[in-house]
Amino acid sequence: MARVVKAFSYYQVISELRLSFQKRAKSSLIKMWRQVRKSYALWRARHKQRAALSQLSAYQLKDIGLSRSDALNELSKPFWKE
Repeated sequence: MARVVKAFSYYQVISELRLSFQKRAKSSLIKMWRQVRKSYALWRARHKQRAALSQLSAYQLKDIGLSRSDALNELSKPFWKE
């Protein structure tokens, strides 16, 4: 059985490599953008929760099982820390 060998020119190979790289780069950028959006949403939620915590009275804090010092400790954290 004869084997058919397809010959590629230099420009065809470069073109295929470029397209492959562009697809992978686009995929990586999309993944990175999704991670940025997830991180932003998480940080925003933490900020809102801590802002709500700062508005609670001593009675409300006691009701949820926190002391004022626990709340202040949580409020002192930056938004990116868990």
